[in-house]
Amino acid sequence: MTSELEILFSEIRKFNAYPAGIERICGDVPGNIFFPGGPGIFNAENGMISNREIMVVGPQFDSNLNFNKLHGWQEHWLRMTPPWHTLLLLLVNGGVDPERCFFTNVILGTKLRPESGIRNRKKRKFDVNTKKYFMEHCRSLFRLELEIQKPKVILVLGVVAAKFLCSFHPRLYEWSVIRTIKEADQQVLSVMESVPLTENSSPTLVLLVNPVGRHANIARRRFGEYRGNEAEVKMIVSAVSSP
Repeated sequence: MTSELEILFSEIRKFNAYPAGIERICGDVPGNIFFPGGPGIFNAENGMISNREIMVVGPQFDSNLNFNKLHGWQEHWLRMTPPWHTLLLLLVNGGVDPERCFFTNVILGTKLRPESGIRNRKKRKFDVNTKKYFMEHCRSLFRLELEIQKPKVILVLGVVAAKFLCSFHPRLYEWSVIRTIKEADQQVLSVMESVPLTENSSPTLVLLVNPVGRHANIARRRFGEYRGNEAEVKMIVSAVSSP
């Protein structure tokens, strides 16, 4: 029987029209790695994501150079980079066992380094944002992830991932115009409850600081009477504990 993860990876393998500045990755690294670079789950032997009620959504792997370094680290624990440690600590503080989560990125690829032939960072970003066929592929694959997993909660890591999700339902439209997470807090947009993203999935979405830049931004978080790290912990607790 084909596993749920293999269904997802097979869809990625079918697509070859990647824009300039993006390189395909497809389960290349075993262990605790965000999908599609790896399985995106702890204890991935059965390849199931439908038995995990929480989805953790990041934007994209950074450079292909940094991603390829993971191949040289034989021990899985060595792949636990500082942002990984930061994210896992936040989850544990919020009462979430990482084994309940599916970790995935919305942009299906790594950024090519300037040495790979694209020297203008703005041009790379322009390519990604305007290649409609590629972005539709990313949306289609993410929709399939939702349909398979049917998450109860989606933890969204940063504004870039939030803007990707805004097209999935009109209630998320306001995420398309925010520039910072501080704006989301001020407009009470950081926790969106029971959003019907598919026919069978109406998760609560929580907008969190991307762990990569958490040290510079976490102090600005606000959630009711809570501030900073405690605000994000309370957001997670609230979403996970809701019926």
